[in-house]
Amino acid sequence: LALAWLWDSARRKEECGDAASKVREAAWGTVTLVRDFNQILPACLTVLAAASPGVALTAGCSLGLTDLDPAVRTHWLGQNEITGTQRLLLLIALAVWRAEKLESLVQRMQRSMLVIQNTGFGPAANQALQDPAGWLWPPFWGIARRLALVVVSSFGSVPFLLVAFPAVVLDECLWWVTAKAQDMFSRKVFSLPSVIDLVVLPLVDVLHFMPVCSRVLFLGAFHFPRYVGSGVPSSLLIASALAWTAHNCHQLYTTLIRDVPD
Repeated sequence: LALAWLWDSARRKEECGDAASKVREAAWGTVTLVRDFNQILPACLTVLAAASPGVALTAGCSLGLTDLDPAVRTHWLGQNEITGTQRLLLLIALAVWRAEKLESLVQRMQRSMLVIQNTGFGPAANQALQDPAGWLWPPFWGIARRLALVVVSSFGSVPFLLVAFPAVVLDECLWWVTAKAQDMFSRKVFSLPSVIDLVVLPLVDVLHFMPVCSRVLFLGAFHFPRYVGSGVPSSLLIASALAWTAHNCHQLYTTLIRDVPD
């Protein structure tokens, strides 16, 4: 999806008359349709791939403490070897989820390059030397934490799918559904009371975000050190999972301490 977005942005807009262009437009329409629902499509596919919807919801809502014992197998995909249909559903769900993260990464890199382009390389480098916290850290951390998600889901895909994926996609789906329902209710019916808008709903988001925090932390602290099938150093996967965890902790701090009023 991210590569398709870049291709569509770079190609000439006047190329739209022949049959090949119509095929490209139809393909791009499919891509944009998937992109519009990329917050809920992975969750739906994950539920379909699970042994049962209840098992998928349990895996998405629990903290993952039982998975710390290597003798205990994660059962959300079932006791037996996964079928071809399950494998296909998981691959599509992971591809859609990772495409959204790649798009976010590319857009963050693009914003950083635009700042350098508008400021000039020399002045930007001078500002970075004078104020590293204001000029170096924000783009570095913004790119690094987005890259961490891509690394975890690409090179550590097996533990990621078994341990954290149901919680991650369920959290994003619930956040999307809550935000859309809140916006539609406020526009079509009446504005929600401030206590619900500013306190209750953020706390509900925190509740379904906690399994993501714990499971991603367990990935970096317990599962990735034992994972040998990645093809990359385990330290890279551990660092990526811990960077993701650090961002999750920052989100929790922002929601519970800064955003939620006393």
